[in-house]
Amino acid sequence: MMILDILADLGELRFTCLSELVEGISRKMLTQTLRQMERDGLVVHTVHPVVPPKVEYRLIALVLSFGSAFRRLGLSR
Repeated sequence: MMILDILADLGELRFTCLSELVEGISRKMLTQTLRQMERDGLVVHTVHPVVPPKVEYRLIALVLSFGSAFRRLGLSR
């Protein structure tokens, strides 16, 4: 939920920025979680062809629309 909440609030973010914002999560766990969220169709990652590679993550539009519902239920920060 924390990752969803952060991406809903801040939009597209790089992995490093996400890892700094999600407290108490290891880089390995964040990577696994983002990959699973991508497989589940919640998150899209964009790889920019630069050196070093720039990878950004963002929520799909449908998930963004759920953000207000989660906030009303008190399920996010």
